[in-house]
Amino acid sequence: MKLLPSQQAKVGEIVKEKGFDPRDFKWENYTQETLVPWLNKYVAEETSRIACAIRPEFYFVFSKYEIIYSPGEDEYEYRWKPRSRISFEENLQELLPWLDYLKREVDAPKWEDFFLPPKESLPEPSSNEPFTEPELVKIAAGLRQIEERLNQEFQLTDEQRRFVRERLEYLENAAQRAGRFDWGNIAAAVLINLVTTLASAFALDPAKAQALFNWMVVTLHSTGCYLLPGL
Repeated sequence: MKLLPSQQAKVGEIVKEKGFDPRDFKWENYTQETLVPWLNKYVAEETSRIACAIRPEFYFVFSKYEIIYSPGEDEYEYRWKPRSRISFEENLQELLPWLDYLKREVDAPKWEDFFLPPKESLPEPSSNEPFTEPELVKIAAGLRQIEERLNQEFQLTDEQRRFVRERLEYLENAAQRAGRFDWGNIAAAVLINLVTTLASAFALDPAKAQALFNWMVVTLHSTGCYLLPGL
């Protein structure tokens, strides 16, 4: 069903009551073919869909013939076809739980966030003293771990493998001559360059690129070698 302005306003009121800002949603009108069970045929229907601008993969479709929304209670998409036509008020009854499910997903922490310690818990380089020999061994091991994961996770060309190895070898060599604070600056720049290069080559979305960068940072922090404050 294509909603009237007054019906859209009613939806907006419910959205606000559920703690959302109506400006965080966008309306889409389109025609879809729906199989209507009691008619035993496909029917072309003009529908209105409300999508969450914050998480555009989630939506609610207003329809006379079936209930469709994402996320569901415990599934990614919920679909239900009743045995009779669905009124606007019945759509609103389904909208209420959908907004609850949506809030649950919007408020849920991202998986990659679990791998990055809170900023206040990340130690900062306290001096620019040289690394000790045991620390240099740990740095080399951490950099090898990063190289191994990149080779496993991405189908790198020979040229890309050389690029990754050269960048990480540069970091390993820099640790032998630079103080720990200076090396933190260098390492942060090199990791950002690595991630942006891979993100461009493999069309990584920002969330995946950030997760990869976070993992690299945590890997180096686990060796006791800290990057710039806040990273």
